[in-house]
Amino acid sequence: MKDKIKRMLALLKQNRYMIFYTIVFIIYMIVTFTLLINHENYCNEAQAWMISKELGFFGIYKQMYWEGHPCLWQWILMPFAHLGFPYHTMNFISWGICLITVLLLFKKSPFNPIANAIIVFSVPLLYNYSALSRNYCLIPLVLILLAINYKNRHEHPIRYILLILLLAWTHVVMWGMVGGLLILFYYEEIIKNHKTNTKEQKKKVYLSLLIIIAGLLLVLIPIGLGVSHNYLIRTEYNREKYYILRSISKYVFGINANLEMCINILLGITIVFGLYELIFYHKSFIILL
Repeated sequence: MKDKIKRMLALLKQNRYMIFYTIVFIIYMIVTFTLLINHENYCNEAQAWMISKELGFFGIYKQMYWEGHPCLWQWILMPFAHLGFPYHTMNFISWGICLITVLLLFKKSPFNPIANAIIVFSVPLLYNYSALSRNYCLIPLVLILLAINYKNRHEHPIRYILLILLLAWTHVVMWGMVGGLLILFYYEEIIKNHKTNTKEQKKKVYLSLLIIIAGLLLVLIPIGLGVSHNYLIRTEYNREKYYILRSISKYVFGINANLEMCINILLGITIVFGLYELIFYHKSFIILL
């Protein structure tokens, strides 16, 4: 009897991480599914579905001019919408993407199990990306795929660049990181490792450069052209941005400062932080920039 208990305890100890991750994943599935079925879709979620349903592949691409967002999410929804799937299908698509993201995190992350559990039960993965059916859900999935391929980026530059391009097509909020990753990668390949790279490696690098330029132009041109013509972007967004800055000056700094003063204070903090990053953490500074 004692031997059986010892063997059982040894088995549990050996598989403790798998057991822990299984429990966390089941809890995550239950909580997010409960949030999903009780979530009432907003108009911006519904708009993505209607665009996918009413327009074809190139029509969705042209719609970027008015949307101000990359259209990868609408392209993913398009087959389901055109085949007559119910409206709430998109909720289960975003939920499924988040489940895959969590599984990849558990399998590939170098962090300890507690840190992974904290990431999983953070607000974005728990609600913003899983229950809300928006293009946000694509961001953590692509970021994890990028992290998995980061170590082998020099051996497989085209695969790495395609993932960066995929990130650019998820959401405009990721364009800063896309720029940082590209600057860092091509600095390493074209400047730092240029002499040591083989001819075959150089061909792959320059081919990847052509791919990323073409892919970025395809997404940047329609959105860039649409910005100056979009009434909502010109008015409502700017109004909200100034309101946020004034709120920061009032509640964070404790003063009812004007907009210019608030901007100068925030700019000063940003410059100090940027200089610190530049001196002590060169790579992270490039990505931050």
